[in-house]
Amino acid sequence: MRKPRTSLDHEWKLISYFEDLSNELFYEIFDYLDGLDLFEAFLNLNVRFQCLLSSILIRLNPSFSSCMQSNYESRLINVVSSTRQRILAIFSYEKWMTNSFYALLTIDSSFHRLESLFLVGLNSYRLISLLTSLTTLYNLSSLTIVIDEDILDLTETYRMLCGLPTLKYFKLSFESEETYSSLAIVTNDHFSNLKYLIMNHSCTFIGLTSILSCTPQLCYLNCMMLNEPSDSIKECVKIALSNLTSIKIGKCYLSFDKFEIFIQNVCAELKVLHINTYSDTAYLNGSRWEQSIQQNMPHLCKFEFQYHEIVEDTFEFTPHHALMDQFVSSFWIKKQWMIEILIDILDWSGIEIIYSVHPYAKRWHELNELNGNHHFYYIEQQQQSVIVTISEHFHIDSEDFFFSNFHPVLTTFQVSHLVIESKTISIRILIEFLHLLPNLDSLKLCSLSLLDLTNFSRTENETLHSISKNSKITKVNLEQTTQLADVELLIDLCPQLQYFEMKDFTAMDFKLFIQFVTMKIFKSIHHSCVLCFCMTEANDKAFELLQDIIPIETMACVYNKIYIKLK
Repeated sequence: MRKPRTSLDHEWKLISYFEDLSNELFYEIFDYLDGLDLFEAFLNLNVRFQCLLSSILIRLNPSFSSCMQSNYESRLINVVSSTRQRILAIFSYEKWMTNSFYALLTIDSSFHRLESLFLVGLNSYRLISLLTSLTTLYNLSSLTIVIDEDILDLTETYRMLCGLPTLKYFKLSFESEETYSSLAIVTNDHFSNLKYLIMNHSCTFIGLTSILSCTPQLCYLNCMMLNEPSDSIKECVKIALSNLTSIKIGKCYLSFDKFEIFIQNVCAELKVLHINTYSDTAYLNGSRWEQSIQQNMPHLCKFEFQYHEIVEDTFEFTPHHALMDQFVSSFWIKKQWMIEILIDILDWSGIEIIYSVHPYAKRWHELNELNGNHHFYYIEQQQQSVIVTISEHFHIDSEDFFFSNFHPVLTTFQVSHLVIESKTISIRILIEFLHLLPNLDSLKLCSLSLLDLTNFSRTENETLHSISKNSKITKVNLEQTTQLADVELLIDLCPQLQYFEMKDFTAMDFKLFIQFVTMKIFKSIHHSCVLCFCMTEANDKAFELLQDIIPIETMACVYNKIYIKLK
């Protein structure tokens, strides 16, 4: 505590000048500033700051992200070249910056305090030259490189990488994501101390396992693409990676057989696995995954898996598809890993289906947004639930084609939650979904079109009546509506409704809309029901208006949502 100066007390002095701060405070402040900006701001201020900036205690982290080409070279010469022995990190985010850097400076043993290096725009020649010079830097712990040309073979790059004595983090990327480089067996006389490896490029099974055999301290692996090897792999030498706890594979094109060989020999201590797979439907076998996890990854606590399937002409339902229902066994429930299916009808390449398993996360239909005195909350899921989402690109030219093709997928599970993110869905398609999925507990719609309702056949009307009679849906979310008939139909289709959320209804008269909805629920729903109105401003005026429109015993406002409990 510093006592402020007053006319009666001259012993206490109020520090009112920046330069009166202690050297220790300046060292703390300088740590937050970019090295280049630090020198330009303080070097010529006065003698004291010149002495401070020449101190060995000053840690420099020059970044060139905001440099203009006109002053870049001068900053390199005036700052970096004269202070290289005190620089801790260098960040060059543009190719022209890296070119200028190499034209004026060489990263060698004079940068002996360098800990982090980030360079964009290296070519193959400079990459090998750089890795050679970095072997003399015994404080370098982090290296990130972005290459601007195709390199056909990365074997030598990773061999030299293993020779960097203190490197803990390495990330290698290409400017073009479509670059495919080969990686043969990497051999090295010394083991690397690498702990974090990010390979933003393609890699083969053999190349990856050879690198892992040289990095016994590795704890995190991220591989953008893992390709199928050209030769047959029946076995693999077991690699002792006691610290490897997290693996992420962006695109895995290995067969499930070969992937199992990988996890059997590498993943004994794994806690986190994130993998996107393609082409081999054997990955959809839930019981096989369960067995592999129990036997080879007993410590796994976070599992994120996606299988991508492109349907261009006709969909083939394989025996592996039929085994997807094993993802809802007690093993998956205990782990709280949920299964979800996304059907995305694309405009240009057919239909993409994404089958995913991921850790449980609360959704709109089970959020306990209100509790305590209001008791406006939903009942949480006590068992495994399956979510099916139809993406916003959804457009069906032929209803018969869609439902006949994907009927086996949709009926493999007892689907409990359906999300349709389409602005063009018709009532006919909605009825098909509800008829196909009789165990739905929640329904979320972007919008609804009732234009063809008047042209229903007798059979369709009977189906509509049957759905309304047997529906188990208790929660409905309608994001956009422009007519009261949408709401009326949804309430009629869901006589077990307990929660109804509506968002964009601004195109209608607010008072008339609220009166209609509440009266419809009073008439059709014979138990308590919570209404949720999402408004841009859930203010006191709207709150009071609602109380004037209908008699409400319990009502609450949370952020931009107004909750009303009826009956």
